[in-house]
Amino acid sequence: MNASKNIWVVYPFTACTLGVADEYFVKSNTSNAFFVALRQARRILGVDACAVCLTDAVAGYTISDKGVSFRFFPVSGKRGADARAFGKQWSRYLVTNLIRERPALVFLFIGYGWFAILLAAICQLLSIPYVPIIAGWGVSTRRSLRWYYGNALRTIVHTETHKKRFAEAGVDVGNFLVMPMGVDTDLFQAKPLSAYRKSPDQVRFIHVGRIVARKNLLLALRTFAAIRKMSPGAHFDVVGPVGEREYYTRVTQYVKQRGLESAVTFHGEVPNDRLPTFYQKADLMLFPTLSESFGFVIAESMACGTPVAALSGKGSPDELIQDGTDGILTSQERYTARVLSILHRPDELMKMGQAARGKVVEKYSSRRTYQQLQDLITIL
Repeated sequence: MNASKNIWVVYPFTACTLGVADEYFVKSNTSNAFFVALRQARRILGVDACAVCLTDAVAGYTISDKGVSFRFFPVSGKRGADARAFGKQWSRYLVTNLIRERPALVFLFIGYGWFAILLAAICQLLSIPYVPIIAGWGVSTRRSLRWYYGNALRTIVHTETHKKRFAEAGVDVGNFLVMPMGVDTDLFQAKPLSAYRKSPDQVRFIHVGRIVARKNLLLALRTFAAIRKMSPGAHFDVVGPVGEREYYTRVTQYVKQRGLESAVTFHGEVPNDRLPTFYQKADLMLFPTLSESFGFVIAESMACGTPVAALSGKGSPDELIQDGTDGILTSQERYTARVLSILHRPDELMKMGQAARGKVVEKYSSRRTYQQLQDLITIL
């Protein structure tokens, strides 16, 4: 691939389907390891890249951040329920520009949907290699998706477990590539050793992610309510936008019913470059998600030296966390008890945190992501 070639990173949906604004979507993505790796590719390999997204705005526009351009094309067919449904949105403007510009490589950050399949078909007709990136945890065996995965240059999943699930469902995984979306360990740095030495009344917990039922924040709050009985000065920081208004109402009602208003802080959307401070202040991340493809926030917390308490059998936590060594991995029934058992053992929390940081640096850093991305680009 020569220096004049361009890579498209396509998000064929609007930011509002994730419960965030376009500007927040840009800020949160330019700091993740995939775009850090793309910037490295531009410097070292002479490859340029831009992100392509959909927007509810009437006219298209571009936002540039950290040297990456995010091009927003208006969503088409704004009438009807599909206008805000993830996986069902589309844009004639994106199609027109894809045909006209013909990038050298297209990443499609979605694992399903008729519009993604249409974009893949156009890429095939124009001899443009494309690479689906499958987030989420689901597995589909529909014929159209088998075609979508099978005709790609590579199909990226984030964990070996997810790849195995596709294989068990009868999908040909010969072109599947496991690429954990690593962490920028220069941004998400380890906290100082002194941060681990807190009295029980100073303990702090964190939850990072969209407030949706799948993230299981209510279990984290029930656990925190039990913690407060043992440590009245404990605090819980909840970071992330509201993704499901009804679930958020249930969450806030629980906080009020338990009298936790002064102990739980909802911070809403926080830019990536401010997240390290939140992770570093916390003693433990409460993240009992019910399904997770990779879990950027798990790796980010671990990179900062803050271990994570998660549920087993729910996807990426099983690969990221070794129970009792660099975090807690347990069942939903035992979750609260396991967290309480480590509450007054700061030395063990420190050992877990240091081991967690070491694992991320070794296996899940943006440098590893760049190495895999470089191998992919050089195929061309």
